[in-house]
Amino acid sequence: MHSFKGLQPLVLFLLLLASTSNGYRPLQVSLGRYNNLVIAIDRSVPENATLIEEIKTVINEASQTLLLATRRSGQPGGLAFGNVSILVPDTWPNRPDYIQATWQLFSRSQLRVGPQNPRYGPVPHTEGGGGCGVPGEFTHYPTEFFLDRVASERLFGNRARLVVHEWGHLRWGLMDEAPQENDPHFYIYNSRFYPSRCTEQLDGKMANRHTGLPCKIDRETLTPEPDCIFIPDDNNRAVASFMGHYYVNSIKAFCDQSAHPDEAYQHNRMAPTQQNRMCRSRSVWQIIGNHEDFQKDRPQEVDFYPNIEVVRARRRDVVAVLDISESMHHPNNIPFTKLKAAMISNIRSVLEPETRLGIVTFSSGATNVASLQVLGQPGSATRTTLEQKVQDLDAIGLTDIGDGLMLGLQQLLNESANGGGSLFLVSDGEEQQSSRSRYNYSYAADAIKAAGVVVDVLGLGTEADRRIGDLARDTGGIFYSSYNTRNSFDLLAALINSAMRYDAGPDTPILLHSADVTIQTAAEVRSPAAPADALMPVLIDESARGELLFVFLLPRSVNIRQSDVNLTSPRGSVYDSSSEGFQRDVTINMLSLRLDESSFEAGKWNIQLSASSNAGPSDHTASVVVSTKPSKSSPAAAGPISAVASVSTFKLENNSASPDSHGVVINAVLRSGSANAAVIGAKVSASMRAPDGAQLAVQLYDNGAGVDLRPNDGVYTGVLSPRRLTAAGDYLVAATAESVNGQTAIIVAPPSGASPFVGGPLAVDTRANYSQLPVTNMTRDALAGSFKLETFYEEESRIDRIPPGPIASLDVESVNSTDASIVFRFIAVGDDFDQGTAYWSTQAEDLTDPESDGSKAQKVLPENVHLGSLSSPAEAGARERLGIRFPNVGSSSVAFVTLRAVDAANNRGQLAFPASAAFQELPFGEVGPTQPPEGGNPSLGVVIGVVVSVVVVAVVIAAVYIGLRKPGLTGRGASKDGISGGRAFSSTTAG
Repeated sequence: MHSFKGLQPLVLFLLLLASTSNGYRPLQVSLGRYNNLVIAIDRSVPENATLIEEIKTVINEASQTLLLATRRSGQPGGLAFGNVSILVPDTWPNRPDYIQATWQLFSRSQLRVGPQNPRYGPVPHTEGGGGCGVPGEFTHYPTEFFLDRVASERLFGNRARLVVHEWGHLRWGLMDEAPQENDPHFYIYNSRFYPSRCTEQLDGKMANRHTGLPCKIDRETLTPEPDCIFIPDDNNRAVASFMGHYYVNSIKAFCDQSAHPDEAYQHNRMAPTQQNRMCRSRSVWQIIGNHEDFQKDRPQEVDFYPNIEVVRARRRDVVAVLDISESMHHPNNIPFTKLKAAMISNIRSVLEPETRLGIVTFSSGATNVASLQVLGQPGSATRTTLEQKVQDLDAIGLTDIGDGLMLGLQQLLNESANGGGSLFLVSDGEEQQSSRSRYNYSYAADAIKAAGVVVDVLGLGTEADRRIGDLARDTGGIFYSSYNTRNSFDLLAALINSAMRYDAGPDTPILLHSADVTIQTAAEVRSPAAPADALMPVLIDESARGELLFVFLLPRSVNIRQSDVNLTSPRGSVYDSSSEGFQRDVTINMLSLRLDESSFEAGKWNIQLSASSNAGPSDHTASVVVSTKPSKSSPAAAGPISAVASVSTFKLENNSASPDSHGVVINAVLRSGSANAAVIGAKVSASMRAPDGAQLAVQLYDNGAGVDLRPNDGVYTGVLSPRRLTAAGDYLVAATAESVNGQTAIIVAPPSGASPFVGGPLAVDTRANYSQLPVTNMTRDALAGSFKLETFYEEESRIDRIPPGPIASLDVESVNSTDASIVFRFIAVGDDFDQGTAYWSTQAEDLTDPESDGSKAQKVLPENVHLGSLSSPAEAGARERLGIRFPNVGSSSVAFVTLRAVDAANNRGQLAFPASAAFQELPFGEVGPTQPPEGGNPSLGVVIGVVVSVVVVAVVIAAVYIGLRKPGLTGRGASKDGISGGRAFSSTTAG
């Protein structure tokens, strides 16, 4: 039985000294210094003492650079790096100068060092984020960035400057202020072309990136040729901005607002940068000035020398805290069966050999079932013993969550030599204390948070204590939810997902497929969406080569002893209950079949499950989970494709939506091998299971539009509108990825032409095609965890207050000066309904003002649209082309064009950042301190004795969804709000 001897003083000590714990520590600011920064080295990197020293050198210098950059005039001292841990992998030998890691984890590190990502080559990059002001997840630095100083400085200039630049992306969600990949490099002002930069004091020249010769004008677009770039002078007077041309030696600050009294810091609102496009022309300081980092008291003088320690990664210590109360038997014993089946599969096949596992159960009190012990290889005596302990569990009594958590915490702190560790809590009900209870939930939760222990949580059913989700979120864990009325294997999927997130090693499985299927007793397994005569197909791609595991959880209504599984491989090999690797677990109604790598085949596997019913012929629901363990024979860089999903928020107060609502941003990241190569061109969607059983769906995109920051980087993003939510409670979010023949591929190498001419990384030509490895027969499932809706207002589901998403990709494709027409290109956005309109105007300053409502715009007549249609736009996420003729416009005119989307409720999306085009060949402007007038807006002017009129066009497109159901109804074809999903339409009605 349980023992809490000595625990009370321990908890009190933890509560008093929480800051000194060995548990989870989020990055935080104290006295102007960032503490708990983790720089993690990938396990594929061999031991290298020089790498450690170079990381220290760069971080020391970057700390001072960051401090100077974050000192805004008239405000206290800036920010610097404080306590820093360099986490080396457990594949490195243990050295006396390495400290044993406690709370530091690769999966929660902010900076990561490893092989080059083929999508970016030698260029560091920040992943995650989802729009202006949304922080990133981590920044990846290739090992060569630190080991080859000469090559790095030739590419990027001073390395510390680049670290500060990427910190802006990572910590504050800043956008780039210099052209990236497909961004325009120039804009028109006073009928001349100027380079995109912030500030206008940045001196340099405009030249062809390959030849170095002066730029020419492209006769097709009447814009600078595609290879024309801006190359800053080495000796420059500019002091800003680190989010732009950071490698220029004179840069020492971020751009401030355009009204800043010092021209050297003035933000250029006209430049078509991502910062202007995504942040409504606001400057960097207008974004970070509101960040919590700058709301805290900071001393005038900040110590910029970081305290750097080297720590070595540790094995995983995890204690499973399992609910075995009486309620776990209901309904139909489903929760308890799921718990046993998932835990046995977890012990048998999921957890790595070096993992130490402990088990605690709770009902009316708590019991230490198994102390922390190393699992060893599959089939070991330890694993077999732990499996039997789980088999022997019975469910009876109350739900004493507090005592269960406290006993799990005690086991971690008393038996984990490394400190730290994590808990995995499973429970189906609200806390019910018995006369034997010593600690309630609130006390246990405070102790766990004080100790810094990470808790992953799975709540079974709709009656699970709502506070346990908060515990996961507060400790840096993941909360999953599951329904007791379904015999699904989502608990096993959650355990696999948890293992993948926790510094996955070479033996960590990758989830390929998880689904519920219909069994016709004594017949075949059929997918719910498949024809009646079809077997259940499972697609397995070549990258999944390795050991395959098929697990089936059958309902109690099926006779497990008379059930069999039949797998047919793509080449016709058959595996069944007579095959090696088959197991039948009678007490939990589970069948499993393990196939070693020699049996692996890529392609379509067919599954047939024969079963007899305990209650006569009928249909039954079973669950199937298919996973793989990485191949031992293939090189790490060719490893399997993995999918990791996440949600942007853990909690919404209510489903009331306003024009400023961001919705719930969902990310799914597809990567391959140790180089984390991007998997592009896949069809990816997210599904949400609501508390009332409703199914919601959102399409995810990797197209660089909306909240997706970069195209073709393997990060797929979408947004769920709050008004689509159907009930209060927890929403379980999962992502599914499928390959598309001829489109899905792994980026295996950057463009061969991606080498700099002069002027640093912005001279690199990234428009060339990447080397790609085609992917076929690929499916991946990933759990993102859950978010909670606190309060549901029925009327809010019927009120549309969400405007369509902003069009952040507007550009000019071609110009025809003969008939005064322009073809624009952009990526379509989506919203609810099919009403909209198009406008044009002569008020340029109205359209470039971030606060403009476009009220001065004039209507564009339908007969002036010669390409595309205002009434039949493309699907949201698709590339759109729109051609417009401008009547009564002379060939000497310049056009400034913007778009907006409007829905049937007259919610008006943000105006797109204007694209500029000329109907004649324009000269290049002098590159110097030619700051535009306040507001940064074009105006009428005279150039070379010619009066130049300014024509400004605004096209407004209202977005809708085809075939949508009434909000709140279920189905994969359901509508998608906001930035992603659906098809956009418009009419000629005023917007």
